[in-house]
Amino acid sequence: MKPYNLYPIEKDFPWGKMNVIELGEEGRGRKLAYIPFHAPKDAQYVEIATTRTGKPKIIESQNSQGWLTRINTHGAYTRYTDGWILVPLDYYGNIKVVAYGEGAWGDAGRLGNWTDYLLEIKDNTLIRVCPSGGSYKIPRYWLWFGENKVLEITNEVFDYFLEEKRIEINNLNLNENQLKHFNKIPDTNIYAYRPLSFMEDYIKEIVETGECKYFTTSVE
Repeated sequence: MKPYNLYPIEKDFPWGKMNVIELGEEGRGRKLAYIPFHAPKDAQYVEIATTRTGKPKIIESQNSQGWLTRINTHGAYTRYTDGWILVPLDYYGNIKVVAYGEGAWGDAGRLGNWTDYLLEIKDNTLIRVCPSGGSYKIPRYWLWFGENKVLEITNEVFDYFLEEKRIEINNLNLNENQLKHFNKIPDTNIYAYRPLSFMEDYIKEIVETGECKYFTTSVE
């Protein structure tokens, strides 16, 4: 896979120094994760392998298909705002969460949080990054993972990008809070744009049963 935004740092551990990708932060309401980086820092291609205990590590590879990327949704502090990712329905099957960390504000981590991802992403995949702090402080933006490069696309030119690539996405005008509430991909902090009729099926199940198998928590 092609690396994107992977910058290992050297950390001191009780057994010595090691290059790692550091995700999130340590503390209450937070999650710190280290991913060993056992490849040259300038490696052209990398891939995920596993340690002896089954945890992910990054090694050099000859496979150029797809991307291995870190996406950190840390933005700015605004009380009770989160950092997260939106994924159009046609693309969320192209993404695998390898590992993640979490950061937060407040001593107990309850004043807002953000997620720091390590993702495997297939070529020709579109995602939307929503940094913490609210859109009026930190603009949302799109990332297009093409076959040879990654494009960061602002809202101002996004329509032109869709036109150029001939991409159609349903319900882009839906409120982000609606998408966040109804469209969470289980066991991740990633949310998917879905057709409204698909959302209505979920809502109907909640109304009739009080819970939905696609959600990580029940709804009262």
